[in-house]
Amino acid sequence: MVVLVPDNFLDLDTKLARLKAAPQARYEDYKAFGTILRYLPDPIDFTRWCEAAVACHPTSEATYLGIADALAHAGMGCRARYLGHTRLAIALLERALTVLAPSERRGQIHSNLCFLYNEISRPDRAEHHGRLAKGHDNHLYHLWLSESLFAQNRFDPDPLCGIEMGVFRQESMQEMATEVATAWDAAPPPPTDDFTLLVSVDPVYFRKFALAQAINLHKLGSKVGLHYHIVNPDETSQALITVMRQRLPGLRLDFSFTRQPDLGTSSNRVYYSCARLLVARALMERENTNIVIADADVLFRTPPETLLAQTAGHDLATIHYLGEPMCNRYNASFFTIRRTLLGTYFLRVMEKFLYSTFDRGMIWMIDQLALYFCEQRVKKVTRGELRTLFWPEAVVAIHHYPLSDLWEAQPDAPIWSGATSAKWRDTPYTRLQNSLLREAGFNPDSL
Repeated sequence: MVVLVPDNFLDLDTKLARLKAAPQARYEDYKAFGTILRYLPDPIDFTRWCEAAVACHPTSEATYLGIADALAHAGMGCRARYLGHTRLAIALLERALTVLAPSERRGQIHSNLCFLYNEISRPDRAEHHGRLAKGHDNHLYHLWLSESLFAQNRFDPDPLCGIEMGVFRQESMQEMATEVATAWDAAPPPPTDDFTLLVSVDPVYFRKFALAQAINLHKLGSKVGLHYHIVNPDETSQALITVMRQRLPGLRLDFSFTRQPDLGTSSNRVYYSCARLLVARALMERENTNIVIADADVLFRTPPETLLAQTAGHDLATIHYLGEPMCNRYNASFFTIRRTLLGTYFLRVMEKFLYSTFDRGMIWMIDQLALYFCEQRVKKVTRGELRTLFWPEAVVAIHHYPLSDLWEAQPDAPIWSGATSAKWRDTPYTRLQNSLLREAGFNPDSL
């Protein structure tokens, strides 16, 4: 990933002077300073500037938490970063716990420490701080706590963790394996090289993203099936389906629908992202097809058949991001499950994991965590028989952060993902999307 840094971005002297001149520490200012420190490659420089910033307001919670909060989440999207910075951030937060009086922000300190200790492979310490983060209003600490439990093979139901780990106990895994194997042996499916792209959407994403995706595959002449699972369709959904069938002749289009109570904006988004995973096994078995899980905002630069052909001889295929937390280690924007016994078993485990976790609550990124947890656990209980293909990162280009230019740097990537807020701005991705819509006779501004 190419990261462009403005010429004045690292003017630390000026920024440090502003911290020192401020009458009191502001969390936002120190977090901004911590963000800059992430770009320093020399740990000696890093430590020197960090200590200078702390010395400006040494008794303020905002000082420690602001810097460390930036560092604690630096692993997200930063591939295999320098762990010396992680250890420095841990030391800074541990110091804050000893010099500062407890306050309402203590939960964030423990949450960040849970994240960081996982990063340096100390799940025991991560679990300790994850438990102390109980009650923190940022529920992402449940992701870090579950990661620490998974790394320790701790699969007993845990009332403190918002993610249900009991699904992965040996007896539960065996029960699901027996269920899947019994059905398979009763009616063994014939081998298939058919693929179906499965996408779950709400009516808004159906109009604004799935439509362009379908046009994209039609223009490329792809023979891959396309199945949209629409959650809470509205009056525009059926009308658009009719128009799509008329304007995209030859494209293998299919649809299914489900109704879901309004859970609130955040929880609704979690459900929309996971709904495809809850129906994937049924679709696979009914149509005897290999399943391609994709986000609605994925666009293809080349026909997907080339990538999908590479999955022959495997059960799963995804992208593995080194250095990421477990909830971001595998790419859930585009991955494949083949119609094999172990592929079917994987989907069964994922279903149960998601439904069990939903009983506890909706947590963002649970679909990505499910992909990693279930792949790893199925591989473990089958003693490595699950065969996973890992595509290189360059297969999917995604505009990670404001300073990233990945779409521009990888114009020939087979897949462009719009999985960030950049998909709402004028970018190479949105220009491609709008051109597809216009070519098919749609006005992007009226969808």
